[in-house]
Formats: sequence, structure tokens, C-alpha cells
Amino acid sequence: MLPKKHRLTYLDFLSNRNPVLRLDLILLVFNFKRSLTSGIRLVIVVPKSLDKRSVRRHMAKRIIIEAARDLIMKHQGNWDVLVKAKKILNNKDRQEVTNEITRFLSGVR
Repeated sequence: MLPKKHRLTYLDFLSNRNPVLRLDLILLVFNFKRSLTSGIRLVIVVPKSLDKRSVRRHMAKRIIIEAARDLIMKHQGNWDVLVKAKKILNNKDRQEVTNEITRFLSGVR
């Protein structure tokens, strides 16, 4: 689980009135907005249309959280980020997810 200061709900993301920027990568889609709070806050979405089984959706969400946890602690910036999975992730995809999150964070300042 992400630390509380890095967690965000979907409704909080929608209520942020700043314009949405989008980065579409191979496994993940990043929608991000400037935040009024300090630090990066994440909301992770794995759509039900990818798999009807909640176990697989939660596994994909945990993989994203584990990849993002250490990276966002080191990064400075004020962003609200919605991370949406494009496919169901498994253990083989862990390194690719980490690479995509690193690529996103390196482009956002």
C-alpha cells in the first residue's frame, strides 16, 4: 500500500480543476494534473473490462503499487496522477512496469 500522503481517490482526481495531461505508454496510461499539495499522489485504476475476476485486477494493481512506491518517494513534484492499466499485468511484467513509471517520472518536472 502506498503511504497516505501519496494516495488519491478517483473523485479527488476528478475534482482537481487543473487541465489533464496524458501520456500513453505500452502497458499503462498516465493522466496527470498539477496538484495544490506537495508531492505526487496516485490513483490506480484497472478496468473491469480487462478481466472480470477481481483477483487478477487486484494483482495488477499491487504490481503497479510496488513498482511506484520507491520511485515516487525519491521524486519531487506536485502532481495528481491517474494510472490506468491497459492489460492485466502479471509477475513477468514487473520490470516493464517499473521502466514505464521511471519514464513517466523522468518526463514530469
